[in-house]
Amino acid sequence: MKAYRQACPTTEGRADIYIGFYEAGLRKLRQDGKLGFICADRWMRNQYGRGLRQLVTRRYSMDLVLTMHDVDAFEEQVSAYPAITVISRGAQGAAIAADATGAFDAEAARHFRAWIAEPSQDLIKASSYHAARLPHWFPGKD
Repeated sequence: MKAYRQACPTTEGRADIYIGFYEAGLRKLRQDGKLGFICADRWMRNQYGRGLRQLVTRRYSMDLVLTMHDVDAFEEQVSAYPAITVISRGAQGAAIAADATGAFDAEAARHFRAWIAEPSQDLIKASSYHAARLPHWFPGKD
């Protein structure tokens, strides 16, 4: 654990191992490169995620967060608070924040992807998700 924390300094407190995977992936990104994960979203909410949040807001752009707490995102039933995040290396620009319901399925995913590709609508409320385009992501580590 000591070596892991030295290699991944954003791993603080009772952080889960995935914090280091985020950090390592982000550090390998080239300019304008993108990193996408489906992973627990607890790092965006808990104390142990402060270091990673600070890294993201200082050096990267949070492009998309799709929380999927009520969606069966995995083959087996797990309680993981999953979210899809897309983070790019570059200045923070516009961001998309979205929340899926238990009705989110392949058809809803196609509809969501089409909404993302057509930036004329800032808000959308569908039965299986709702989303908003934000002018920027939240600054700082809190």
